[in-house]
Amino acid sequence: MRFMCSGTVNVDSDVAVDLLKAADQYLLDNLKHICEYTISKDISVENVSLIYAMAETSNATSLRYSCILFVLKHFDSLSSKPWYCQFIRSIVPDIQKFFSTLLTIKFGLVDP
Repeated sequence: MRFMCSGTVNVDSDVAVDLLKAADQYLLDNLKHICEYTISKDISVENVSLIYAMAETSNATSLRYSCILFVLKHFDSLSSKPWYCQFIRSIVPDIQKFFSTLLTIKFGLVDP
């Protein structure tokens, strides 16, 4: 309610996931970004696949990209996990889109 009145709110990680779902449902983009940022600070080797899945269901693009960056940065730690290969296969299209977007922004490249 505070966000609706003032446009500001303190979001802690305990409520960020539920609040992200509500922000997506009610099209509250600023609140959604605050929640994405809060959740992204808690990404770990143990929960990156769960957070990525939740980001997909909540249309949380920046949170999905935070998960991708985490995966790339922590490749060695993640590659020892039994679920890692399946997870990577599921996010390859997003990884391709991520790098395509970066290249387009950086160099003005476009898809042929």
